[in-house]
Amino acid sequence: MPRDAAGLAALALAWLAYFGLHSILASLALKRWVAAHRPALMPAYRLGFNVVATLTLVPIAWLLWRHPGPMLWAWSGWQAWLANGLALATVAGFAR
Repeated sequence: MPRDAAGLAALALAWLAYFGLHSILASLALKRWVAAHRPALMPAYRLGFNVVATLTLVPIAWLLWRHPGPMLWAWSGWQAWLANGLALATVAGFAR
């Protein structure tokens, strides 16, 4: 089922807003401003940045779920076992 134009436009706008907010929050100018005006918040700035970055991905994930596009590829057979095994090994490697 192909994406409709409105869903694709909403998804594009959501990603652009996410990228813009992410860039603003990661900018040195904002970090300097927070350090100058709210120094007590600086120890938690990175944690707050990560929380905001994660929470703002939720609407994008919802849009992707709501307006699914065509599959780019789907592994089957032994290739699926290999791909999933490599993905599991990668997760295990990061968990160490």
